[in-house]
Amino acid sequence: MLLIVIKSKKEILIVLFLLATCIGYAQNGKRLALVVGNAEYIGKGNSLFNPAHDASDVSMKLKNLGFDVTTLIDGDHQQFDNAIDSFGNNAKDYDVALFYYSGHGLQSKGDNYMMPVDADLKSEADVKYKCTAVNHLLSKLEESGCPLKIIVLDACRNNPFTRSWHRSAESNGLSFINAPNGTFISYATGPGRTADDGTGRNSPFTKAFLNTLDIPGLTLLNFFNEVGTAVQSSTRNKQTPWMTSTAINGNFCFNSTNNDTPYTTQNQVTIQLQEPHITTRTQQEQEYDKEKNYLDDTELQRMAKELDEQFAENQRIYEIAKDYLDNADYEAALPYLLQAGEKGHIESQKELAFMYFNGYGTEQNYEEAMKWFNKAASADDDVAQYDLGYMYEYGMGLSAPDINGAIYWYHRSAKNGNKKAHQAWMRLYQKNRTNY
Repeated sequence: MLLIVIKSKKEILIVLFLLATCIGYAQNGKRLALVVGNAEYIGKGNSLFNPAHDASDVSMKLKNLGFDVTTLIDGDHQQFDNAIDSFGNNAKDYDVALFYYSGHGLQSKGDNYMMPVDADLKSEADVKYKCTAVNHLLSKLEESGCPLKIIVLDACRNNPFTRSWHRSAESNGLSFINAPNGTFISYATGPGRTADDGTGRNSPFTKAFLNTLDIPGLTLLNFFNEVGTAVQSSTRNKQTPWMTSTAINGNFCFNSTNNDTPYTTQNQVTIQLQEPHITTRTQQEQEYDKEKNYLDDTELQRMAKELDEQFAENQRIYEIAKDYLDNADYEAALPYLLQAGEKGHIESQKELAFMYFNGYGTEQNYEEAMKWFNKAASADDDVAQYDLGYMYEYGMGLSAPDINGAIYWYHRSAKNGNKKAHQAWMRLYQKNRTNY
């Protein structure tokens, strides 16, 4: 239950009851998991130390949290594919299906693959036939009709085979996956990047995942935010986990109990939501309106010419940056984007926000991403307004989620014709019943 008391249009008091966040299919529904850990790969120097431990420890934790768990350790290609087929077939009778993989993973020709222990990859052409495609897993789960599918891929270690390939431009890490309906995907690190196997019993990502499972009351997004924060801290920001998801009905908690005692209304968190700090062009426009009546036509023409010249210069700088972006050279593009963005070039501002949000060419920095999204959003760009609403909704760059701010920016974006923003605004409006 979400209790909302509206004090005014500009201020909302939300009391969040943690038991109520684990409602619907998520708390009492049937849970299924397939956990795979591949470590003993063929070939000298190709083995990993931690995946067998990762799989064993994750399986134990999930069983304690009510999952029916199947564990595969050091599976060959046939065993891996058979396990996924069986998992997909069984998932149709469950409300939640979780797949967890620890081991080597790679991308080839835009598709992602998990490596069985018997994969002998002489060239990139072998990948399609000797590795297990992530799309195979996604297709089986989508076919099952299971309401909630969770995919966790601690599968971004360096591909040990590419050093013998003639061409391996796409071999490191995994690429971005468009999640099917009802699917949440968590990566140990960002697209195209590699993750650490770790020096202890578990990889940094799996260690954080296991520790976070002990925290009761975390909804799905908050859970993986906790995991990501822990990984960034333990790796000194060298590794940043990644998430992608479609809209998911209801809320899900891995752990809805504390020492086997259900959460009650005594376990409550109160969040005071305030009107977001919003900078817009309104004041600038008003000042301009006051002054323009005193300017003669010649002065207006001069100002218009300066604006045109400035836009042309910004566009020229942006085109230089775009050449670097097209080749994924984010570090080289960054100073050009900063130069144009500071002078008000909206496309540069959005690119900067995207890079800071994802950690491309610079360290990931949600506060900096929010700053640049805000600049573009304040210039009435509907895409930036939607992205800013998303950050407010999930508390990225903030100390806590700000639903009031999210509704504001989604609404502005929707009024500018953004259909995704309209859907997001209606979802939050119906949930929170605010008067926007």
